[in-house]
Amino acid sequence: MALPTARPLLGSCGTPALGSLLFLLFSLGWVQPSRTLAGETGQEAAPLDGVLANPPNISSLSPRQLLGFPCAEVSGLSTERVRELAVALAQKNVKLSTEQLRCLAHRLSEPPEDLDALPLDLLLFLNPDAFSGPQACTRFFSRITKANVDLLPRGAPERQRLLPAALACW
Repeated sequence: MALPTARPLLGSCGTPALGSLLFLLFSLGWVQPSRTLAGETGQEAAPLDGVLANPPNISSLSPRQLLGFPCAEVSGLSTERVRELAVALAQKNVKLSTEQLRCLAHRLSEPPEDLDALPLDLLLFLNPDAFSGPQACTRFFSRITKANVDLLPRGAPERQRLLPAALACW
């Protein structure tokens, strides 16, 4: 089944022996085709060894550099730098994992004033009770309707908080 699609790819590998070797490595799973190396989102993470702590302006980083940050690195940033990171992620439309979003939301100690500047999916992980007042909670929930709720598993505490908070806001 994979052979008809692999033959044209392997035909461009030079010698038949090299093509056969590559086919064997692909079929055994030792080497992955280049399409799957970039991940599901099509974005490829760059290795991050202190990348977030060093630049004078986080928004100057490329989306590739912003993609793979670990939570431990975010934990070492000030609240202001975390806000700057969240805004840069939204501007560059970087799609993050659930763990990264949860980590960022945890580091944002107080609700940001400008919800439009944050990634939509990050809003799912913020505490909805922090948006008190009719205008603040209405704005918060109108933005959440555009987020990818599927990031939150059915039993996740963030998901369970949203409905009661939305009803209280209403």
